[in-house]
Amino acid sequence: MTDVVFLQNISLSATIGKDCWHRDKAQPVLISFRLFTNTTLAGETDDVVNTINYGTVYKAIADALTNATYATLDDFTETACRVALEAGGGEHVVGTVRLPKALLQAEAYGGGVVCETEMQKGKSVTSKILSVDNLRLPTLIGVNPHEREDKQLVAVHLTLHDAETPEVTDYQKTFHPVCQHVQDASYKTLEALVMALAKLLTVDMGYNKVSVSVGKPNAYGLVQYPGVKVTRSLSDFANRGNSNGVREE
Repeated sequence: MTDVVFLQNISLSATIGKDCWHRDKAQPVLISFRLFTNTTLAGETDDVVNTINYGTVYKAIADALTNATYATLDDFTETACRVALEAGGGEHVVGTVRLPKALLQAEAYGGGVVCETEMQKGKSVTSKILSVDNLRLPTLIGVNPHEREDKQLVAVHLTLHDAETPEVTDYQKTFHPVCQHVQDASYKTLEALVMALAKLLTVDMGYNKVSVSVGKPNAYGLVQYPGVKVTRSLSDFANRGNSNGVREE
């Protein structure tokens, strides 16, 4: 039996590496938790002492991390998970920390950079995923004549599996090559664009495994957006030489 006590989007301010202007400045942070436990006794007794008190967890997080300073998002997220487990208990926790304004090109509060960390009760990290959500970038994309005339915005989502921790977080600098590639590109298909980005992230930027999703919000009036998502590892490009496996105009 696995029950979950959760807190969604605790909002605070903290300095985590560099902000989107490469400054050591505080930025907004959104923290969410899923604390895994057994709520049967609390459900039977209707007594908060028999469950994880989310109020206690919230206060502990606010006290420990408001206006805190960390060099990396990884360290901040791990600390948040440890504080949540110590304050609330539970068997393990999945903590998600979002920096909604870490990237100038990301849609604020619907995007940004996200670190998701899973930690067991013994305080060991069992998994870590870094994501970039809702990058909105102009590019030439499409096979229709009108799509070859003007750039349109695409929605880019990246998931970086088991990414290495930098000494200092500066995501505006880290993901500049991705933004530049999309803005300079002239692909006819989303398939070509996502494959090129997957290769850029693995072969050129050193990530071992990535998922890349790109959507076209303005493609159809009654569809939020169509898109393509791929997952690739560095080994997928090992025998491709200098070719993306796609053609650019």
